[in-house]
Amino acid sequence: MTDPDIEAIGVLELATIHEGFGLVDAMVKEASVAILSASPIPPGRFLITIGGRVGEVESSWRRGLELCPDPHDQLFLAEVAPDVLIAARAGARIYPPADMPIANDPSEVGDAVESLGLFETGTVSAGFDAADASVKGAEIQLVSLHVARGVAGKSFGVVHGRQDMVEAALALAEERGRAHDAWIGSTLIARPDPSVAARYLRAPWGMFGLQEIL
Repeated sequence: MTDPDIEAIGVLELATIHEGFGLVDAMVKEASVAILSASPIPPGRFLITIGGRVGEVESSWRRGLELCPDPHDQLFLAEVAPDVLIAARAGARIYPPADMPIANDPSEVGDAVESLGLFETGTVSAGFDAADASVKGAEIQLVSLHVARGVAGKSFGVVHGRQDMVEAALALAEERGRAHDAWIGSTLIARPDPSVAARYLRAPWGMFGLQEIL
């Protein structure tokens, strides 16, 4: 199943790893959904993310909640913004694709970036929710959404655009993050230096030279 086929996503973050092992099987047996993630995450939780058509995802997700009524966090997005899934895949990228510069090369970004914003949440569910709200409610570009790996199960998203739009996006992200009781904070950089913009928009996250640090 490709991103255009995914109308909705369902997320369950379980407090323990062993719960997730059988739960994902029960959820997939309940309805025809794609498994986007089914894996332990820091700090010892289990993340299940499913995608597909709205009714099937909701049925599968609700079955998961029946079997695990008190998850660490959860989310059902009936009409997930396609940019959210694209950004989540970008956020997981350690090594950039061949057509993406890997250095702090300001010539690739120049002065075109008016402002950068980063929001941080305490759970993956809140991160997806915050990212979806920011994309739908403000004219910004969601560059990446990093979930769980190397950041103690937290999430952070990077956006850029006009300063007023980035401010609006961060406010919407905060609203959704607080709804999960998982908001940590956000930072806005107005008129970022081209080398800083290049680093956050073009260079891979989690690297010190060729050494992986995230």
